[in-house]
Amino acid sequence: GVVPAYQSFMVKTTAAGASMTIPTSVKMHGSTYYKANISELLTLKVEGNNYEDEAIINFNNKSTANYDAQYDVEKVMGDNAAPQFYSRLSDMNLSLNVLPAIKANEVVEMGFNAAAGTYTINASGLNTFANGTQILLEDTKDKTFTDLNKQSSYTFTSDASDNANRFKVHFAVANANNGNGINIYNNNNTIYVNNMGNGQVKEIVVYDLLGKEVLRRQANGATVTTIDMQYVTAYYMVKVVTTEGVYTQKVYVK
Repeated sequence: GVVPAYQSFMVKTTAAGASMTIPTSVKMHGSTYYKANISELLTLKVEGNNYEDEAIINFNNKSTANYDAQYDVEKVMGDNAAPQFYSRLSDMNLSLNVLPAIKANEVVEMGFNAAAGTYTINASGLNTFANGTQILLEDTKDKTFTDLNKQSSYTFTSDASDNANRFKVHFAVANANNGNGINIYNNNNTIYVNNMGNGQVKEIVVYDLLGKEVLRRQANGATVTTIDMQYVTAYYMVKVVTTEGVYTQKVYVK
C-alpha cells in the first residue's frame, strides 16, 4: 500500500525489540490523491468532556469475523478523562473492525468507557451503504434504538459505573429473510423482531419445537421489539402477528 505524505501511522510488532526501516528507495512522488471512497464504512465519533474518540466498522468480503491483522486495528486506550469507543471481539477490542459481507442481520458489540457526563455519538459514512440497509444504534441501558439513517446523532448520559457493553450496532437488509420486511434474529439470548415493512407489529408469540407456547408479548406497533430469553439453549419458533399478516421463523437461542 501507499502511505500519503504527512500521514502518521502506528506499527504493531509480534516480538519484543523489533524495528522497521523505511528506505529512501521506496519513496514515491506523484499527484495521485489517495483518499479513496470506501464502501460500507461506518464511522462513529463520540464527543464529550472536551474529548472525542472514533470507532470504525467496515465490511469487506476478504476479511473474517475474527481478528485479521491485515484489516483490523486493535484499540489503544487513551487518556482516562477521554471517552473510549470501540467494537468488541471475544478476546480483543478494536478501533477498526472489518467484517465479511453484511448478512441478513449483523450485530456488532460495542464497548464504551467514560467518566460521568453527557456524550454524543455522531455517525458518518451512512451513504456508503447500499439503499435499503438499515443501521440501528442500540443503547441497552436506556433501552432505545436510533435509526442512524434518519437521525445520525445520539446524545446520552453516562456514569462511571455503567456497563461498558451498553451499545450495539445492528445492520439489517430489508426483506433479506423474507418478502415481508419482518426481520427476526437472536443475539446473546435476546430475540429481536425488527419491523422494516409497512404494517405494524401487534403481537409476538414464541413456541418450542414441540409447539408449546413459551411466551407471548404485545408489541403495540414498536419498530423493534426485544425478548430476553432465559430458557434452555434450543431452537424456537417465533410467530409475529402484524396488521398485514402472520409470519413465522425458526431462531436458535444459545
